[in-house]
Amino acid sequence: MKKKSFEEARKLDRKSVERNRRLHMKSLCLKLFSLIPKNASSTLSKQRDHLNLATEYIKEMKKKVEGLKRRKKQMLASGAGAGASSSSSGDDHTSSSEKKDVIQKLPIIEIRQVNDSIAEIVVICGADIRSVFYQLINIVEEEGAQVVNASSAVVGDKIFHTVHSNIKSPRIGLDSSRMLERLKNLVQEE
Repeated sequence: MKKKSFEEARKLDRKSVERNRRLHMKSLCLKLFSLIPKNASSTLSKQRDHLNLATEYIKEMKKKVEGLKRRKKQMLASGAGAGASSSSSGDDHTSSSEKKDVIQKLPIIEIRQVNDSIAEIVVICGADIRSVFYQLINIVEEEGAQVVNASSAVVGDKIFHTVHSNIKSPRIGLDSSRMLERLKNLVQEE
């Protein structure tokens, strides 16, 4: 009799341990899924699909970080090669001629297609051009993308416009060269 009750207690203990493990894994998966962009994960129903999407997203982000690190190195190297002074004390003072060089390189327009259905458009222009944001959103929508998120920020003498969008028809895609041309014309008109 004692042997049966001991085995039953052990089975119940295993069941509760397994139940707790499953609950813990479920909570960890939900936490992971909350970090994936909502527009990509909303159509998936199976946990396996979510995990595959999370894996792809992490790989994409790693590539993006590596690319940004390379770009930063190149920019720092080209800035140092052009005679820009960099101090080891951490002071970030730039001369007025260096600021003019940066302003003359504006506007900067980047169109990044994250995958077949997601695009990110970044426009950096001088603070003297303020009426671009609304027209930027119109151009993105006219070119076949649905704006998911749009933000604008003024930093010093620059304005950063960022638009995240879903491509309405992934089979057709996004004509980024045409959009780039339209955005250049928009910024140059202002």
